[in-house]
Amino acid sequence: MSEQNPTQKAPPAPEIIELPVPHAICPHCGRVLPGMNVLTMELPTPKGGMIWMLPSCPFIADPDGNVPGGGEPCGKIIGTHFVGYNTPQIARPGAAGWS
Repeated sequence: MSEQNPTQKAPPAPEIIELPVPHAICPHCGRVLPGMNVLTMELPTPKGGMIWMLPSCPFIADPDGNVPGGGEPCGKIIGTHFVGYNTPQIARPGAAGWS
C-alpha cells in the first residue's frame, strides 16, 4: 500500500526463480564429481625433478573391486598442472656423506 494513497494496491510479489547449481562432471565416465583426488608426479630432468599435479576422478575401485557410489571404476586423470622443479640431488666428492 502507498503512504499517499491507501486504496492503491501493492505491486505483486516477485516470483522466486531457482537457479541451476553447476556441477563438475568427469569427462571420462560422465558422473558428477563429489571432489577430486590430486596426485603428484615427479619427472627427472637435468634441471631437477619436474613436479606435476594430476587431478583425477575419485571413482577408483578398492582392492575388492567396489567403487564408492557404485558403477564402473574410472579414476582417470582429468587434467595436469605444472608446479615447478625440485633441486637436483647430485652426489659430489667432498660433500657431506663422502669421505
